[in-house]
Amino acid sequence: MRSRVLIFGIDGGTFNVVGPMLEAGRLPNLARLQAEGAAGTLSTVCPPLTAPAWATFQTGLNPGRHGVFDFLAPPRHGYYRRLQNASALTAARVFDTLSSAGRTVGAVNVPLTFPPRPVNGFVIPGMLTPSFADKHLYPPSLGAEIRGVGEYFIDMDPANFEEVPDEAFTEDLYRVAEARKKIALHLWKSRRPDLFVVVFTGVDRLMHFYWDKAELVRRHYEWLDAALAEFMEAGGEDVTTLVMSDHGFGPAEGEVDLAGHLVRHGFMTLKKKKNPSPRRVMDAVAKLDVLNLRKRLPQRWRAAARGRVMERLSVFAAVDWKRTKAFPGTATQYGVYLNVAGREPEGIVDRADYEKVRDDLAAGLEELHAGLRGRVVRREEVYHGPFVDDAPDIYLPLWEDGIRLVEFSDDPAVAPRRRRAGEHRREGILFARGPSVSAGSAPNGATLADVYPTVMYLMKEAVPAGLDGRVLAEVVTPKTLAAAPPVYFDYDVGGAGYVDGEDAEVRARLESMGYLG
Repeated sequence: MRSRVLIFGIDGGTFNVVGPMLEAGRLPNLARLQAEGAAGTLSTVCPPLTAPAWATFQTGLNPGRHGVFDFLAPPRHGYYRRLQNASALTAARVFDTLSSAGRTVGAVNVPLTFPPRPVNGFVIPGMLTPSFADKHLYPPSLGAEIRGVGEYFIDMDPANFEEVPDEAFTEDLYRVAEARKKIALHLWKSRRPDLFVVVFTGVDRLMHFYWDKAELVRRHYEWLDAALAEFMEAGGEDVTTLVMSDHGFGPAEGEVDLAGHLVRHGFMTLKKKKNPSPRRVMDAVAKLDVLNLRKRLPQRWRAAARGRVMERLSVFAAVDWKRTKAFPGTATQYGVYLNVAGREPEGIVDRADYEKVRDDLAAGLEELHAGLRGRVVRREEVYHGPFVDDAPDIYLPLWEDGIRLVEFSDDPAVAPRRRRAGEHRREGILFARGPSVSAGSAPNGATLADVYPTVMYLMKEAVPAGLDGRVLAEVVTPKTLAAAPPVYFDYDVGGAGYVDGEDAEVRARLESMGYLG
């Protein structure tokens, strides 16, 4: 019998919520996995950001080797940073390796799978997908089958990330979740792939904005626990089930104005005459467009027009690059880039002066927040590989304290549309149960990069050599390990290359959700 694996992804799943709920008996199906299998924390990438995290899950590589550090391309391609999608991820993924081995795979709503690559199975891409259209699925014929089952939504309506009543937010969240569950269950039952991955994003959305309304969050975890039971029942007892998250979560404890610090200390200089903020201009345009003329234009025209407008009005258009030594990444990236000559388009920091400027910057950043003292991280401390030079030169690990960076804006009157009550943490969740999983076991220092090789082993397939992750042998039964120790084979895991994946409407959607700052 072919070994099959179900991966039930909970975006942002955290033991900060799951732990007390397990103790209270409110998550019976996760409790069953814990009792009959393995449970423990799953550490994510640095910083705990969705795009590089799911890239590491897919490839078993750290961002320095797969090349994705953010939703946006590195600034060496331009200060108005284009969206990165799956085209930027050219490293071999678990889906590719299994397909090459003749195994079938299915993926529903996995971030960084748009545009979908051909696989021996099917793909419904996740966030960064412009729209739910046949051409955005693999295979495109999948669209007709899905429509025969019901509606499908890529994500919540971005308008509900603004100031709307709680009821409207949660109604939209469950609308998306129920539709995703229905379609995913249908495909899991009808196609029966050897590896099936479905990701639910609702708790991430809830915890960002409703961490302080705990019962709303707990009710959705209960919904997910019940949904998990349906997927497990559909798979049967011979299927190995993994429940995992891409990162953890915790309360938001404050904000830090990184851009203002860089300006005040002379690392970043703004032009005296600057354009109004992109948000203010686009909001004004939206209010004036009473006839909804933009919506009547073809989608590609709207996207191209908005892209050009946003590029001209980007907050970075207010920066005097000839007098700027350092600048911030996105609000969720917690990074600072040096403006390096020969790397950035208008870089001024000479390579010979790089370390001195970076040391001066690091020393100044430690004064930015008391929690940073002695904790500013240089990129080579957390990454290795051919793409390290694309990462921010310095990281501020403020996520450990729930501190968010204030949005970089050239207009101080612009405020966030909805207060964020929760922020990402590095420690997520991992549960496993199946014929080869040792009951009552726990992973030891597990990371996202370990999931890929562990899945290959549990499916009785050889593991590619050279991955950054390892097989989590401590959760496997001794009998299984003795009978079939992990086998490794040489395989070109590849490396990422940059492809312009800009879609202005998707970018606007991410901005409205608070991911790009």
